[in-house]
Amino acid sequence: MSGGLLDRVEVEADEEPELEVEETTVSATPISEDVGDSIEGLLGRTFTAILAMIIVPFFLVMWFDEYIPLSLNALMPLILLGGAGASWFWLGLQNPLEQGPTAIMSAAIVILVALMLAVTPTLLGTVLTGSMSFGGIEASEDGSEFEVKIRQNGGSGSHDAVVSIVRNGATVYDSTHAFSIDKSDGLGDYGLFTIPVDSVYSGNALGSSGGEYTIDIGVGGQTWSNTLDSNFMTRTVTEGQTDVTPVFIGEGTGQSCDDGSVRCVSGVSLSVWAGLESQNSPLALPWANFNFTASMAGPSGTVVTYPTVKVSMTDASWDSEGGLYGNGTAIMGDEGYAILQLEGDAEQETLSIVSRDMWQGDEKGCYTFTVAITQDSFWGEETVTASSEHSFQSQDGSETWLAGC
Repeated sequence: MSGGLLDRVEVEADEEPELEVEETTVSATPISEDVGDSIEGLLGRTFTAILAMIIVPFFLVMWFDEYIPLSLNALMPLILLGGAGASWFWLGLQNPLEQGPTAIMSAAIVILVALMLAVTPTLLGTVLTGSMSFGGIEASEDGSEFEVKIRQNGGSGSHDAVVSIVRNGATVYDSTHAFSIDKSDGLGDYGLFTIPVDSVYSGNALGSSGGEYTIDIGVGGQTWSNTLDSNFMTRTVTEGQTDVTPVFIGEGTGQSCDDGSVRCVSGVSLSVWAGLESQNSPLALPWANFNFTASMAGPSGTVVTYPTVKVSMTDASWDSEGGLYGNGTAIMGDEGYAILQLEGDAEQETLSIVSRDMWQGDEKGCYTFTVAITQDSFWGEETVTASSEHSFQSQDGSETWLAGC
């Protein structure tokens, strides 16, 4: 009996179903194969992507759009969208909700930065509309006028600017200018108006007798004061200077003198200064326009009469008379001292000279080189003259040319 019970127990035990143990596998989808598993690594790559693909393109378009023929500001939403998409792809973001909290944070930062930059111009225009500011003063390329800029972020419409310019305590200009906020650049919206220099100019801003020009601009209850560029407002020639440099041939030069002298003058280099007075030579006036005539006289009268030289903002020109006086063009007074070496019919010792054959300079004695400088009436009515004396002599078969007589 007992054996029977044991057999039944064993049979029932053998018939019990086996419990199946299911293995649970936790899968983790990587954000990107090369992002790294740390939040610091992903965020570092996120900020790099945002900087290179969103922020830098945004500011490049904002600042340099005025220099590009096709305006890109209107395409700014597409540029930001493209930058955000490129960042998303580079970071390996597919579906951040399935990639974990780090991916969600990275995606949120990309979207937030793109949205903030997209609405920035609109917010600035909305918040700051009506706030005007002084945009600066710029000289025109030909020097005839200067532009005054008035900025208004997000603004538009027409306005009147009341302008007053004072020099040495006296009002030299008083007028009202209408302008519209109808232009824009990388700094925002602005309008401008121009003022002719000859309607303002009353004398040099620099020099011993100079005086600065102060401009006051009033628009809609706001007023700005500024000082006009003193270099730009210095146009009057106040000093001239001349010099004559002799060039010799003869002994030691490889060229002999026609009259058999040991050393003789083959020609002279003539130099003229015309500019602003200084303790040394006249200083350059890069915005000035003037003319001058130059001549050299000897004991018996004038021996050289140079063609009239016209100077307009450092560009000098004259009639070369077929090459007798150089090529007819040069630069005078672009910087430093306002000097022009007058060109002649020959070159020697790196100098352009008026050869002795042109002025038939056989007569010894005192020679005077003179320059007379004139300007248009609104720059200065006074004629500025200058001269230098030189002694031309011969002693012991050698000619000399010395300063002074």
